[in-house]
Amino acid sequence: MMNNNTDIPFHLSDIQTFQYLHTAISEKRDSHHAVITLLGSANTQSSQIQRIVPEYLEQVEPYVNKTIFMLGGRGEHGSVMNTSVTECYQRKFYTFVVGIEPVFDLGEKIPPERVFSFKNISLRCYALSQLSDILIVFPGGLGTIQEIIVPLMHSKLDTVTPHTLQGPRAIFIATDQSNPVTEFLNILSDKQFVSNEKSIPLIPVTATNFSELFSTLIFS
Repeated sequence: MMNNNTDIPFHLSDIQTFQYLHTAISEKRDSHHAVITLLGSANTQSSQIQRIVPEYLEQVEPYVNKTIFMLGGRGEHGSVMNTSVTECYQRKFYTFVVGIEPVFDLGEKIPPERVFSFKNISLRCYALSQLSDILIVFPGGLGTIQEIIVPLMHSKLDTVTPHTLQGPRAIFIATDQSNPVTEFLNILSDKQFVSNEKSIPLIPVTATNFSELFSTLIFS
């Protein structure tokens, strides 16, 4: 049984799914300068938190033809992830969804050939982080914190890594609203926690200063 893209069977192992995703993103890198992963809660959030996502994506919109987005699923109505899917669709960003089976119904917002479903959360987290140039972390909980820890761990422990799996150059953490991720930021930034001198920069940002930091890092 196949989905709408006849090149991608439904019943793949997670390793095969990762290989398909890796290939799909690699093919786009020639024409797109940056792969950006958006992370955040899949649970319903307050309207204040939901408003954070469009404030950031509006600032990336001038680079719509230079960026690829990866999202960790859709999540519940009113969640950070659901808002991210809608905003990427409306702003016409080229978007992949990398979720855990079963992936929430995405309607017509993401073409089936750009939806990748994993059974194992660890390999999914690896894909979301190591195929990216930048992580933007919106309010979330334990799952979001795990998604931050994965690239930090690989930057510290990996000894040989293909150039296409180097992981993000930086992790932007949105601090506009206090949430478990911002509470954990002090621990994440502690040199006792991440002692590798080559550790990925963790950059606290707000919607006010994000644009300048982002454009400088990616396009300067």
